[in-house]
Amino acid sequence: MRGTSAFDRLLARRGYLVEGAPDANAAYHAAYLARKFAVLVDLPHKLCAQNVRTVADLIGENVPLAFYKNPQDLRLFDSAELLVEQFVSYVRVAVEGEKSDDPETFRRIEVYHKLLPVYPDGTERVERRFRIISRAEADMVCAKLADEYCSYTRPWPQGECLAVEELVRLGAFADRTPACRDNIITLFRLTEEVHFAKLLDKKDVVKMSLSLNGEKSAFEMAPAVQRLLRVAAENAQPCPMSKKQAKYFNIIRKKTGADVPRADNAQSPYAIAKKLVQAGDVYFAARVLQRSGSLLLRNLAWLLSRAKGEEADEILAMADAKNPVVLMQLIYAFGMARQGELRFFRFYRRGLFAMHAETAEEGEKRRSVLTPAMKEKVLSRLRECLKAVYAARPSLGKIYISGQFRQTGIPLNLSASGEGLDVPPTATRLPLKGDALRIFCYWKGVYDIDASVIALAPGRMETVAWYNYTQKSFGDAILFSGDCRSEMGAEYYDVRVPALAAQGWKYLIYCLNGYSGSFDEGEVYCGYQNKDDLKTKVWQPQNIAMKIRVAGDSRQYMGFAIDLETRELVVLNLMQAISERVLDVGGVDAILPWVRKEWLGTLNLYDVLQMLGTQVDDSAQADVVFDEGYSPREGQEVVRPWDTPRLVQLLH
Repeated sequence: MRGTSAFDRLLARRGYLVEGAPDANAAYHAAYLARKFAVLVDLPHKLCAQNVRTVADLIGENVPLAFYKNPQDLRLFDSAELLVEQFVSYVRVAVEGEKSDDPETFRRIEVYHKLLPVYPDGTERVERRFRIISRAEADMVCAKLADEYCSYTRPWPQGECLAVEELVRLGAFADRTPACRDNIITLFRLTEEVHFAKLLDKKDVVKMSLSLNGEKSAFEMAPAVQRLLRVAAENAQPCPMSKKQAKYFNIIRKKTGADVPRADNAQSPYAIAKKLVQAGDVYFAARVLQRSGSLLLRNLAWLLSRAKGEEADEILAMADAKNPVVLMQLIYAFGMARQGELRFFRFYRRGLFAMHAETAEEGEKRRSVLTPAMKEKVLSRLRECLKAVYAARPSLGKIYISGQFRQTGIPLNLSASGEGLDVPPTATRLPLKGDALRIFCYWKGVYDIDASVIALAPGRMETVAWYNYTQKSFGDAILFSGDCRSEMGAEYYDVRVPALAAQGWKYLIYCLNGYSGSFDEGEVYCGYQNKDDLKTKVWQPQNIAMKIRVAGDSRQYMGFAIDLETRELVVLNLMQAISERVLDVGGVDAILPWVRKEWLGTLNLYDVLQMLGTQVDDSAQADVVFDEGYSPREGQEVVRPWDTPRLVQLLH
């Protein structure tokens, strides 16, 4: 039996298994999938052995062997014993030179041998349903998926690029035009086709060069890079550029020998608008920015804070956008801002989440401050514009939206991996089904991943990680399996939610850190299991509630948070553009808006989806059903909370 291909994984993450040759053991395969993984298929008589392998890889049968048994039941050991055991283990590495290449020989050393309890099979199950489809149907699914990816108005996250590369190999992007210029760059770099180069502009060529050569005027290019940039520069469309962009483009032109005219910044709309504002002509500055896509909307606070008299209302009246993502981003920005507080600026650098915390000095000098009344006017106008955008689009017809979408975030943040098992958008709140959680990570092909949890309460913050877990500061409310430094390893936390809440904690944030490097190497997975009792086996494939493939050029990843008051898990799935190994106070403050309930109260996926068609109360009467577990009838489409490419296509 062959290994699971990228094509098989691509479809399996969306609930499809490709039909294979007739298999006499189909009934056995169906029983095994149901028992081992709680997976049910629509046509069990068509199952083959390769389908079983695909499901096993997807849900997690490839975890390290140590995960199938509890390597160290921390409830049997006190803090002093754990500290001695950790010290002995570290000494073996430093003194004896023990290597971590072999996960079977590199393991924690039990100084104190105690009788470990027997871990029975748990009763927790998360049932998942898969469809068996033919290869022809699979090709149609891939074509549809390529269309969905083309609708992204933001860069594809690194995890999704794995799927994009497979679709490129299948030729699914032929004659398609992505809506996002960064994604056109990605396709051009993957294919080197002139068709994609002609869709670029000169600013895109600069951006591509920066990613390949770094931000420096004196750089050397490999022949392949030189050839790539020359094709891009000679086919790219002219566009307004800043002085810095024009200068860099001219350097590329010279170094590649591209036969194109020199660039300048004469047509930069922001430069023109800035001069007009300085001259006191804010209205005409707004007119200049209005002609340049979303620049007017993105600079509303700057313009309105400097407008005089009726100028503000006139500027607000011309605020409009074809891209609803910009409108939704601004609704959050204005809706979540708290009067008098220093601001956090959240943005994306190289596809990674980054932030800048406003200093007290910057706050005092801030001029772009709106009154509460003006802020309400802006929010009202932005919501009107959002409704108008969707009203102008073709309707989805009759739609049914389950209540869970009120607790689902809008897929605006695409900074982290989109790949995984049932991974909904950032800020989605998932109900905890039991009092116990087992939060896990495992990896292979990368050395030493460290998991940590950060407990938060008003005025308090405490971290549990490899360096202090032996203290057992939270008693049995948070217990750690211990530090694993193998190249194929696993770590997990056992969390008792009621006990932790009783200690006065409000949130718990789960992070991963690459001790020796970034998450762009090997394979790293994290997720959680909803468990009735933590005395069941450590690894139960049937009760994986969510699993995320962690991928990105950073060493810090924020997976999810737990709201201990509402007993909900909040999806974060953010890769942060910093080098620290453990999330600091500033990083925690930057992500708290997503963790708070107010985020979804400002705008949630239900609010937006209801603008796309005519709502009905009966799912059987709908053309499109938005629901987690609904099985569609003939002619119906069902969209799950984790169908990110489809949701992006519908919303963007």
